[in-house]
Amino acid sequence: MDNALPGFDYSWRALMESMPVAACMYDPEGHIFWYNSAAVRLWGRHPDPRRDRWCGFVRHYWPDGELMQPDESPSALILQGKAMESGFEAMGERPDGSKVYFIPQLLALHDRQGSVVGGVSMLLDITPRREMEAALRSRETEFRAIIENSPDDIARYDRNCRRIYVNPSLVASVGKTQQQLLGRTILDDWDTPSARRFQQHLLRVRDKGEGVGFELSWPAAASGEVLHRYVRIVPEFDTEGQVQSMLAVGRDIGVIKQTEQYLRHSRALLRDLAERREALLEAERKRIAREIHDELGQLLNTLHFSNAALRARLEQDNPALVEKSDAMAGLIRRAVDELRNVATSLRPAALDAGIVCALEWLTQDFSQHTGIVCRFASEQDEVDLPEFLAVALFRIVQESLTNVARHAGASKATVQLSARPDQLMVEVRDNGKGFVVTMPGRRNSLGLVGMQERALALAGRLDITSEPGLGTCVRATIPLLQTRTNVNDQNSAGG
Repeated sequence: MDNALPGFDYSWRALMESMPVAACMYDPEGHIFWYNSAAVRLWGRHPDPRRDRWCGFVRHYWPDGELMQPDESPSALILQGKAMESGFEAMGERPDGSKVYFIPQLLALHDRQGSVVGGVSMLLDITPRREMEAALRSRETEFRAIIENSPDDIARYDRNCRRIYVNPSLVASVGKTQQQLLGRTILDDWDTPSARRFQQHLLRVRDKGEGVGFELSWPAAASGEVLHRYVRIVPEFDTEGQVQSMLAVGRDIGVIKQTEQYLRHSRALLRDLAERREALLEAERKRIAREIHDELGQLLNTLHFSNAALRARLEQDNPALVEKSDAMAGLIRRAVDELRNVATSLRPAALDAGIVCALEWLTQDFSQHTGIVCRFASEQDEVDLPEFLAVALFRIVQESLTNVARHAGASKATVQLSARPDQLMVEVRDNGKGFVVTMPGRRNSLGLVGMQERALALAGRLDITSEPGLGTCVRATIPLLQTRTNVNDQNSAGG
């Protein structure tokens, strides 16, 4: 077979044997007389030189899948001196029934007189590429099936931020047709703050190659209802690692937003209820304290003077009963002290003199009853506050000092009051053992929650800082401008 073609160069045969592409040579009648090992791997067999002509495949097909007759194959046409377009794709069938795809390169060989004496075929196996393309098409089909039926709004943008794909959900959300959306930027359709923000994020993803997530809201075109979406934009890279497009996915968070709004409204109602309840409790405490002071105090004073008059008479008429009268006088004094303590705990009379006097009295009383040195300092001698605000601040400091006495193990405490035109701040600091602020289940946690709710009811905040061994600081900050506008509301609630 090596001598079947005159002038066959053995060095050329060695070169072709080492080539990774399938190569074969055939005589003018199409009988294959030489082929390399790559051709055997491609054909899946060794061809029979007496029976097989033009090609080593069991069957040979045109690019459109039509069976190729041997005498009409490109190799046969080349030997007949007919021109054939090179670079087309074809398919061959192996003995086991498997299909392979290849690109043939055909060449007719001539002798010195120009007569056709044979041909050469080189077949480039493109089966892996075709399988990869088929897999990609399958994945693309699956991808489109997912995003076409996804409830999320999905769009793909090119590097100029023009839409190159939109799914049905996005079409329904914005109230435009697919044709109206494709090939346009978001600013071409809507020149709004939300659209400009979206465009800025697109450009950022394109330029930095990093994904970004954000919330976006805009009114629906048809109903006017505000649509809320959480948008995630991710870059899509080409084979060289450059951003070639951006994929944006918007998830409907309208229900979440409604729930958040409902929760905020519910919390506001609960705080309002708690605030009104506290106002009623303070009013009731104030009323009971005054009644105790006025009614019971007057009765005890009357009893005291009556006992004094009785004692003066007993000294003359029945000296034996004087000792019992003195014991009764002691009981009356104890009753007066207890009455004063009860009235003070319900509503300290110092509050009527203002928050500065009230806090100064509170710190002194705290030191007397606990033995803990407690100092009070204020940047102003007088701070004019609405009664509900003064009471709330007093209760916050009172609860803080109660926690110091019960849990801190402190020897010193300070109360600092500072007022500015726009806000009021009160701070309670101790040198106690401290605690981990985030630690759950503390015995005084309800007291902390109560102080926080009082501050929130005044549109303020309560900050607690503490570390084990370093003491605790409770700071309440209240905006004065906003709370003063609520005075009339508080008075209405009380009335």
